[in-house]
Amino acid sequence: MVVFVIINDLNEVMLVSMHQPHFFPWLPYMAKILHSDGFIILDNFQFSRSKWVNACRWLSRNGPIRAVVPVGHHLKPINEIRPAGNDWGRKLFRTLSECYGASPRWRDHKGFLTSVFLEQKFNSLAGLNVFILEYCLRDLGFRGRLWKSSELAFRGTKVESLVDLLKKTGAAGFLNARRGIEGYMVSDPCFQFLPPLVTWTWRSPAYGQTKGGRQFFPDLSILDLLMNVAGGDASVLLKSSMILEPIGKPSLP
Repeated sequence: MVVFVIINDLNEVMLVSMHQPHFFPWLPYMAKILHSDGFIILDNFQFSRSKWVNACRWLSRNGPIRAVVPVGHHLKPINEIRPAGNDWGRKLFRTLSECYGASPRWRDHKGFLTSVFLEQKFNSLAGLNVFILEYCLRDLGFRGRLWKSSELAFRGTKVESLVDLLKKTGAAGFLNARRGIEGYMVSDPCFQFLPPLVTWTWRSPAYGQTKGGRQFFPDLSILDLLMNVAGGDASVLLKSSMILEPIGKPSLP
């Protein structure tokens, strides 16, 4: 049986979160980072087609669409997966232009997006996603630290690896989704060695969207938000939409 020692003041805790690097992540992913003092990019964890590592949702005139970076062999860590083919960037940039060419902040981001899709040559999917993530976080004004799991020389598998990664970053609190905590984590023998846990409640923020008409489409890619809302305002909107909920320190009774 596991019991929890409650955190009384989140301001006194160095809060760290982590996740696989996603392709233009959705809004809760970005809000989680903004609430963290540091974020671990799990760039050498296993790639999974069921995740959003190589896909995201953009808003077209007909509603949300799925934008996908094609990959070949996928039974590898994310930092060993390469985008497949030579024209995926050109095709996605054309779709992106159709979706957001009339957006208020298209000109602000066009240079970066041109670099991503038409100029840069990425050796791995992780490299592409980290490049995108760092840009988005700069626009949002994030001042915390970023680490790559591939550079932290962690050990173990599953929860044991998370414990080791958190120790190496000096984390005093771990921000994670409740479904992960109550799912695979709590049944793992190493669960008790995690730092105090914090989860969240998410309420999708509303903002003006260029496409979609009168209907609002929530929780699309961070790109949809940044195309319509200035970075500082977008950061405030994201943080205010995620309410942190301290769970406490796992401990054996």
